Amino acid sequence: MYNLVPYSGGGGTNRRPIYVECVNQKLILQPLGIELRLDDFVVPGAPGNPLAAGMTAIKEYWRRFDVAGAQGAPYPLLVVRPSGAQAYALARRAMTSWVDEFGYELIPERKPIKFGAPDPQLAEEVRKAVEQARKNQALLAEQLQYRERVLQQRAIAKQ
Repeated sequence: MYNLVPYSGGGGTNRRPIYVECVNQKLILQPLGIELRLDDFVVPGAPGNPLAAGMTAIKEYWRRFDVAGAQGAPYPLLVVRPSGAQAYALARRAMTSWVDEFGYELIPERKPIKFGAPDPQLAEEVRKAVEQARKNQALLAEQLQYRERVLQQRAIAKQ
C-alpha cells in the first residue's frame, strides 16, 4: 500500500489536496469512495456538474470545520491510472471553477494507494451535493433534448 503525500518543497504547495482518482470510465472522490460515471455529465463544463459540486462540498466542509487550517484553500489532485485517460479529460473539463489550480499524479493501474480514512459526515454531505448535481444534469439533458426537437420541427416546417 502506498500513500500519496503532497510535495512540501520550495516549488510545491502546502495546500490540502482533494483526491480525484481517474480510472476506467469513472472518477472517484477519495477517500470517500464516491463514484462519478462518465454518463453523469451531460455538459461537463456546466456549473454545478457532479464533480464541481462534490469538490465544492468538500471545500466548504473543510472551511466550515477549519480542517485545512493553516494549509489554506484545498486544490484538486487528479490521480490518473492508465485506464483513466478519458476520465482525466472529463475531469479537466468539469473543473470549471478551479481553472489552473490543480495537480496530477500518474499512477500504475494496479498500484494500491492509501488515501486515508473517510470522514462519514463529509461523505454524506458530498453524496447529497453529487445527487443534486446529477438531478440538475438530468434536467439539463431534458432541456437540451427538447430544444433539439423544437429546432428539428422548425427546420422541417421551413422545408
